[in-house]
Amino acid sequence: MVGLRGRVMVVGEQPPRRWSQDERYRMCHSPLFFLPANSAGARLYEMSGLTRREYMFGVDRVNLIPEWTERWDRDRARQRAVDLVRCGKPSTVFALGRRVATAFGCDDPMPHKFSSGVLECDVICIPHPSGRCRAYNDPAVRAWVRSEFDELQPSIAEWAERRRALLCPSDE
Repeated sequence: MVGLRGRVMVVGEQPPRRWSQDERYRMCHSPLFFLPANSAGARLYEMSGLTRREYMFGVDRVNLIPEWTERWDRDRARQRAVDLVRCGKPSTVFALGRRVATAFGCDDPMPHKFSSGVLECDVICIPHPSGRCRAYNDPAVRAWVRSEFDELQPSIAEWAERRRALLCPSDE
C-alpha cells in the first residue's frame, strides 16, 4: 500500500497524561479516536465530515510524541515529524496545534497550508481540536478545515476501502 497517492496523516501532540499512565490505553487506544465524545479525536472527526469508516481506515492518526511528557522537547518533536513523514510517506499532513505545526516547519498563523519541499508533502496546520482552543471554535476556521478534508475525501475513501479489505476480508 505504500506509495498510493493521496495518503493523509493527522498528527496530534501527545496522548493525555491520564491515558498515558493507563496500561489499557497504551495497549489498545488509537490516537485521535472518535470516542469518548468530548475528546480531541471526536471533535476532529465531527469537523472532518468523513464517515467513520473513512476516519478509521483512511486516515493515519498518530501523536507526534507517543507518550505523555512533562516538558515539551522541540528538537525531539522536529525529528519525530521528519521520521513520521519518511516512514509513513503521506502526501498530506494535518498538524494539530501550534507545537505540532512548528515541528513541521510552520510558523505562520493558523489555519495555514503550505508545501514542504524538505518533507515532500503538503502540511495543513490547524488549531488543536481540544476543548480549550478558542480558534478551533471559530466557524470560519472550522469551515476551512472541513473544506480541506472535503478536497481529500476521494483519496481518503480509497485508502479506507483498501485497508478495510485487508483488515476485514470477511466483510466482502
